[in-house]
Amino acid sequence: MSIEKATYLQKEIEENIKVFEYRKNRHKKKAFYLKLVTVICSASITTFLGLKGFNVGSLFINISIILGAVVTVINFADGFYNYKELWIKDGKAYIELLELQRDLTFYIQGRDPRSYVIEELEHYKFRLNEIIHSSAETWHKMHLKEGNNGEAEENM
Repeated sequence: MSIEKATYLQKEIEENIKVFEYRKNRHKKKAFYLKLVTVICSASITTFLGLKGFNVGSLFINISIILGAVVTVINFADGFYNYKELWIKDGKAYIELLELQRDLTFYIQGRDPRSYVIEELEHYKFRLNEIIHSSAETWHKMHLKEGNNGEAEENM
């Protein structure tokens, strides 16, 4: 009975590690590329508006206006989705899951499976649930905003 529980727990931890690693990397890339595009657009705006010696009329001004609008949209998306905070949240959960996996492996390695203590395995399961719930709670708090009356409202 305890062998099946240990195997199940190892599988659950491994699956969650893969999920959080994927999400961590995805959010990191999105945060990086949003910032990169914002910096490139902002630098281009400054450059285009600073060019005086070219006879291109209002072309550079129009391009600068379009790039300014792009920066505005990107900053909105970044503020709404908050990829950097999601990256940090998922990175924290990923590290905690790796630690849990190491601890469980240390407990199991070299031990007779019949000597696994059910309460100890349940403790590892509890830690797994804590990590997942903590991550979900952090996500929930990220998507709340202060209402006019000071109470939290869902950020839709």
